[in-house]
Amino acid sequence: MYDNEDLEQLKKKLLASLLPNLISNLLINKLIDTARLDDKEYIHKVMSENLHLIDEMKIQVTDYHTFIKGMKSEIDQSRLKTAVVIGGTCIEHIMNHFYQDALPLLFDLDQGEINKVIGLLKLPDKVGWFYKVTTKVSLPKELVNKILEIISLRNKVVYFQAVPEIIDTNSGSYQKLNNIVQSFDVSSIITTIKELETELEKVEKDLWPEINIANDIFERFFI
Repeated sequence: MYDNEDLEQLKKKLLASLLPNLISNLLINKLIDTARLDDKEYIHKVMSENLHLIDEMKIQVTDYHTFIKGMKSEIDQSRLKTAVVIGGTCIEHIMNHFYQDALPLLFDLDQGEINKVIGLLKLPDKVGWFYKVTTKVSLPKELVNKILEIISLRNKVVYFQAVPEIIDTNSGSYQKLNNIVQSFDVSSIITTIKELETELEKVEKDLWPEINIANDIFERFFI
């Protein structure tokens, strides 16, 4: 359930995603005269005349704040396995969201083809070779290693396979998994998530200058 604070943040995210997305679409389609970017009334007029584009836009708003809040709650209650699963899932969502935005802009792919590509690729591909093919740059090696370690641990938890063990011993598979999770700095996953978001924001600005312009217009005229 969302509390009032979460709902308010979600509203802000919706607005911060919808309007810049609309403006960047107008820029990409050359419907905004770049010589008039400081004309607030003109910008409002063009947006009003092209509201039908919203119906064609694919807006994705993923509330990563809720993922992180959930992780912190699980860590505080010593439910580290659940926190690992939430963190790994959040990273998967971030990368899928990135490709849902990037692929239609960079390649002539329809939505079905985009979904198929994302569905077929494993996360190591999404942060490795496929990311490089898509963006022409690589994520920092240290960040990739952190992500792969988190996903490996997440998979150990999700796909845990119990091995028969002697009762009342500490040598069984379940205890071994507990030891692995306990030895991992689970709270560091939150830092890794934020580092990943920062890197993706950088590459998005480099790949699509319209995003920078749209964000600037949004901040000047709508905040």
